[in-house]
Amino acid sequence: MEKADSCRRAAVEAVADVEPPRLYEYLDSILDRASMVPAVLTLESAAAMRAEGRVLEDADADEPCRDVESESDRNRTRASGPDRDPARITTHAAGVQLIYEGLRLTRSLAHDEPWTATDADASDADLAILAADILVAR
Repeated sequence: MEKADSCRRAAVEAVADVEPPRLYEYLDSILDRASMVPAVLTLESAAAMRAEGRVLEDADADEPCRDVESESDRNRTRASGPDRDPARITTHAAGVQLIYEGLRLTRSLAHDEPWTATDADASDADLAILAADILVAR
């Protein structure tokens, strides 16, 4: 439960600067209702990789991760670094959660097509589209 709470806090923190307040409240309500399973599974996966000594990092932390790793990269580990910082891993897990929620919201919008309903529902649909975009982008 503690892992889910820390991921939820990190996810809410990631969207804390969203304006106007109505949009922020909408995002907050989505994250409040969300199951944090994707984020917690990300934390568990990171812990399992760390336990196996398979945490990789580039020499330059700002360099993006590569999809294909060389043989020497597969065998490279470090005792400390950004991939071993629990706060950073929680931030990454929150990012996974935000993407998951944004895509879930996008799927529901594509399936329900709320903009074909009344004007009041269309306004909520516009807010949902913005929220989905923000969640995936953060």
